[in-house]
Amino acid sequence: MKKIFIYVILLAGCTNQSVKNSSESVSVPEPEIVVGQLDNRYWTPKRNAGAVYPRAALMKGIQGCVNVTYIVTKNGSIANPIIIKSIPEGVFDEAALKATRKFKYTPGVDNPEHVPVRTHNVFAFTVKGASKETQQWSYWNDKCRI
Repeated sequence: MKKIFIYVILLAGCTNQSVKNSSESVSVPEPEIVVGQLDNRYWTPKRNAGAVYPRAALMKGIQGCVNVTYIVTKNGSIANPIIIKSIPEGVFDEAALKATRKFKYTPGVDNPEHVPVRTHNVFAFTVKGASKETQQWSYWNDKCRI
């Protein structure tokens, strides 16, 4: 039996649009600051968990991406994770939200007052052996961009 290897790629960026709320999140006021892709001036990742590939999708060889926006709170934890785009819809959503809730951040050099910010991450779910194009993070970043 051929072994299947999976990759979950995490990409950072920003947005302030929302589509689908997570029912298991802590609600906090919307911050005034939205940070750009890989912008570590305000917050730097302390722990960013990878998403677990859903077994049913893996067995069927389904690939896709999920774009999750969230708030990094004053203490570096995550609040209000919201799915803003997913391909295919609903397949990888819970895996991406579960991983996002585990993220932790430390204040960046330009954030001594621990100001909350909104940002986002794109999770890409790929199966080794698929086309080389779909193995590239840029492919999924483009697909899940809003």
